[in-house]
Amino acid sequence: MSGGTSLLPRRPGRRACGLAVQVSVTAGESQFPSQPLKIMPTLVQSRPHFVPLTGAAHGANRKPSDSMKSTLPMLLAMLITLLLQACVRRAAQSADTDIKQLTLLRAQAEKGDGHAQFELGLVFYLGQFGKATNYVEALKWFQKSAERNYPGAQANLGVCYRDGQGVATNYAEAVKWFQRAAKQNQAQAQYNLGDCYFSGKSVGKDEAEAVKCFREAAEQNFAPAQNNLGCCYLLGQGVATNQAEGLKWLRQAAAQNWAEAQYNLGNLYYRGEGVEQDLAEAMKWYRKAAEQNEPAAQYALGVGYRDGLGVAQNEEEGVKWYRRAAELNFADAQYNLGVCYANGQGVTKDEREAVKWYRKAAEQNHLGAQSNLGACYAMGQGVEKNDAEAVKCYRQAAQQNYAQAQYNLGSCYILGQGVETNEAEGVKWLRKAAEQNLPWAQFKLGICLGFGRGVAQDYVEAYKWMLLAAAQGDESAKNVVSDLERQLAREQLDEGQKRAGEFKLPEGTAFEAQPVEAYGNPGADLRAKAAAGEAQAQNAWGEALYFGKSGVTKNAVAAVKWFRKAAGQRYALALFNLGTCYEQGDGVAKYEVEAYKWFLLAAAQGDPKAKTRAALLELMLSPEQIAEGKKRADAWVEQHRSSAR
Repeated sequence: MSGGTSLLPRRPGRRACGLAVQVSVTAGESQFPSQPLKIMPTLVQSRPHFVPLTGAAHGANRKPSDSMKSTLPMLLAMLITLLLQACVRRAAQSADTDIKQLTLLRAQAEKGDGHAQFELGLVFYLGQFGKATNYVEALKWFQKSAERNYPGAQANLGVCYRDGQGVATNYAEAVKWFQRAAKQNQAQAQYNLGDCYFSGKSVGKDEAEAVKCFREAAEQNFAPAQNNLGCCYLLGQGVATNQAEGLKWLRQAAAQNWAEAQYNLGNLYYRGEGVEQDLAEAMKWYRKAAEQNEPAAQYALGVGYRDGLGVAQNEEEGVKWYRRAAELNFADAQYNLGVCYANGQGVTKDEREAVKWYRKAAEQNHLGAQSNLGACYAMGQGVEKNDAEAVKCYRQAAQQNYAQAQYNLGSCYILGQGVETNEAEGVKWLRKAAEQNLPWAQFKLGICLGFGRGVAQDYVEAYKWMLLAAAQGDESAKNVVSDLERQLAREQLDEGQKRAGEFKLPEGTAFEAQPVEAYGNPGADLRAKAAAGEAQAQNAWGEALYFGKSGVTKNAVAAVKWFRKAAGQRYALALFNLGTCYEQGDGVAKYEVEAYKWFLLAAAQGDPKAKTRAALLELMLSPEQIAEGKKRADAWVEQHRSSAR
């Protein structure tokens, strides 16, 4: 997925129902969507409910006579008339009751009853007793009650100032009233005050003070505060990181059916952070939150059904949950729903519908959607072909560092599609995408370098980028690598491999393996053992990924990651496998010096095959490269000896 939603615990947030306090936290990998606060009004309104008469007449199971049949329509009409009349009478009685209650409440409020003033404020704020919502009138009565030191009114008055309801927005005034209510141990005010400290609005940002406020409210069993306090412990914000304490508070909030806490628990089980990874448990918590219309949870549940993560794979069910989140304007779900329509996954293929959902997500600055919408314009899929509009969409996402859009924009400049031909500008954008490890951008950049299009011809640099693309399985790049290795001098090949080996992979590359496997996957137990740190299992799981065994999709890049984990525990076969990957350029850029290093390390563990491979490489490498390989091996041994002390 692309676009910004990550499956991680959320930062402190809020949910709206009635009086809501806004907390602005930008969505992203290390920042989380803001959640509105839920303040429950204390005014309880009891209305009579009309219950239709039920039951059967004596002998109801008998077959009706012809005379009874002829009178049934008349009897039904009479019954309906009576029921309607009863409804009207009860509605009138209810309205009369509302008027009487409101009159009594207003009389008490005008006499200076603080509680009555507070509840009258709620009537106008929530539009109760047949009254339209009137924030100005609500503010007036909250103010009167607050000045009589009624804590609920002080908290709600703070909300009005915070949200500009019935009065100009004034954060300083909001904080003042939150503080007055919090001193009286009013849980919502303590929570709201914590949000102010957390965001730094009107008060200096102070996460430790925010934690203090959240704790005061959490200890009164206020679920939103329990959720936020749990997140603070998990993320180490305002308090030392403590996963056990964080889980404790999240569970308390989730037990009260607080959707954000349920969603966060799902994230922890999905990732195996602080708990043993359990995809079925993750989906259970996502479902609880999703059924409360939490869009991020609906989206996560959709992903689970699409990929068979913790539930039986069901693309139609995945689309159902995407749609529910998309209709709540959740951009990632809108994007994924567009992808489903574009590819006919779980729904009948409909390119126009795909464009509709891409556009909705793109308007929320979803980068993947902007790029895909551009592709639709470029190919005329679901929308009239328009190369200029395609370039516009690509540029929006490319300028925000979205690799696929950078690649597409670069290609447009090179080919002169939707923009005047400018090969140098095209190479600029290709390079940006290539540096984010996008294999087809690396391949095309290598082609430009090899032919000198938009950049000075440089075969060594071309070889470097082809090695990096080939490492990710690009078959065209593998073919070019073979051609270049027949044509370039040994010194050029060595330099190209050295440059590729020095390439720093960006964090969170799109081609990292997901930390989970499909529901019912025969490799699930093996993956669990690998995740638990068992070296043999880590190597075996790496081999499963490398060869596409045990029901998993072949992924050499992910395999290298697991070989590296097992190698860190000096598992000889993993050391050998890493050497093989570096020697062949599969899952990692080909680098024979690095391959030699790993074969030396495996040979030192007694692996005879590694000893043979190291000897063969010594025939190809220069004395300087052999010395460099040995130096790297010695450094690795020393590093791991030091870390073991």
